[in-house]
Amino acid sequence: MTGTQRFLVGSGAVILISALIAIAYAQDTGVTATPEDTKEFERLTRLYSIIEQNYYVEFDVKNAFTGALNGMLNQLDPHSTFIDISDYALMEERYRGDYQGIGVSFIMFDDKITVMEVMAGGPSERVGVHMGDQIVEIEGESAIGLDSEEVQRRLRGPDRTQVSVKIQRPHHEELVPVTITRGQIPIASVENSFMLDQRTGYIRVTRFARKTSRELEAEMESLSKQGMDRLVLDLRGNTGGFLETSIQLVDKFIPGRRLIVYTDGQAKGSRERFFSYDGNKYWDLPLVVMVDHVSASASEIVAGALQDWDRAVIAGQTSFGKGLVQTGFRLVDGSRLLLTTSRYYTPSGRLIQRDYKGLDLETYQVQGYFDYDSSEFKVSEVEGERPVYLTANGRTVFGGGGITPDEIIDGELMFDPLVYSLNNSLITFIYGRDYYWRHAGEWNDLGRFMRDFEVNDEMLAGLLTMSRERDYVYYPRQGEALSDAEMEQRFWELEDQLKVFIKAEIAQFYYDRNAGFTIRRLARDRQLSHVMDLFDEAVKLAVGQSEISPETFANRANPGGDNE
Repeated sequence: MTGTQRFLVGSGAVILISALIAIAYAQDTGVTATPEDTKEFERLTRLYSIIEQNYYVEFDVKNAFTGALNGMLNQLDPHSTFIDISDYALMEERYRGDYQGIGVSFIMFDDKITVMEVMAGGPSERVGVHMGDQIVEIEGESAIGLDSEEVQRRLRGPDRTQVSVKIQRPHHEELVPVTITRGQIPIASVENSFMLDQRTGYIRVTRFARKTSRELEAEMESLSKQGMDRLVLDLRGNTGGFLETSIQLVDKFIPGRRLIVYTDGQAKGSRERFFSYDGNKYWDLPLVVMVDHVSASASEIVAGALQDWDRAVIAGQTSFGKGLVQTGFRLVDGSRLLLTTSRYYTPSGRLIQRDYKGLDLETYQVQGYFDYDSSEFKVSEVEGERPVYLTANGRTVFGGGGITPDEIIDGELMFDPLVYSLNNSLITFIYGRDYYWRHAGEWNDLGRFMRDFEVNDEMLAGLLTMSRERDYVYYPRQGEALSDAEMEQRFWELEDQLKVFIKAEIAQFYYDRNAGFTIRRLARDRQLSHVMDLFDEAVKLAVGQSEISPETFANRANPGGDNE
């Protein structure tokens, strides 16, 4: 008889619940529950008994206990959380960095499985599946109208097994039959990499997964062969990941035997120090690291360590401010408890965690994501409000509220909301797909495309026509849609932005998503344009590394001491 069944058999189950709680408490803590603890357990089980016997309809025990668990965790901190089995499986896959399947990402569009990306070198690319293809049959059965979970169930499967599909493709009258042999599919965490100019490499890391360090190393080697002798490392939008991975990334950029981060908690093994190793070949590469309000956790470990050692110029917006480390504990049903077990500190002794006392989770997150940084920021504005620390060379930095950049650059949308709306509605995507199939084979060289391809007025008018044919409506304000005349006026007012976006969409079909990303960033990323002016300072910091003693922070980092 399962635990769930026991919960439903009546008031006798209360005795079992009490016993299980007491046993679990003793096993997990190694101590006997105090009388006060036992009293609280009894109160909980009494509450369950009353609800079970008297509630006016049968209630969902699983949801009730999940709510109770979440309620308990909400009393601890904003980052301790309970994750059910299905969500944990997705999270594990994302941070493990691979899965078994056919190697595409998709959305449901017009009730059809629409391929948004084909993984380079994956099973689908090998048999000719293209971005924009729509899968309408799977193993001889219609795939139209399926929900995303059912699509994944049918398309995913063990390595080396096969699945047969039929594809609808623009300008092809017949469905295209394809048999795909499933394989192991990597999930990239280093999603974008290119040269900003003849000297400057750019790498964007979107999360800190198990394979991120290897991915970064491969991209840096590739860019070095293209002439890179300085780097922009973009951590904007990166909410974190594995502590160990952040340590591996910092280790690439600083000389050996230097403290990267240390953790401090009450549990056994929670007080640790992590140092760099000797032989890091990029320790003197001029480096600018970009962060924003979403950059958190592992991103802040990287930015904080490089800032404390005066190794890189940190640019952008103040980071989120998450200085707590979670450890995963498996529960009996396979779900997971992610419990905060320690705090982390940068080499100078900074705790980056923002104050969360008295805030509900939504307010805490909103404050972190939407804090305003002024480009006119002055150190005096936060002195007295946040703890002050010194970098290896004596510069002032702050704890208690994220990483404050050395160079604050106002954040702004790269494109007008109308452009983003057209993108989210897949109008620009469908336009790019149709253009590609009408002109397949015309632009086989990316360099020539970047240099010579131009979006003309006729193409922009074509996008406007497509938006009308697809009954697209834009609401700049709630309940107020633009008329056809207003829409046309806005299109031509946003001509430059829309032409950039159209070119980027078309590039994705000819080459890959990185090509489209590159076009958008080079044309419209104001923050990225600004950091190009910061490399004189980055060079000075890189050159000065040999003069800094590895023992600089030896007395400041004291796990278990009187840090914040």
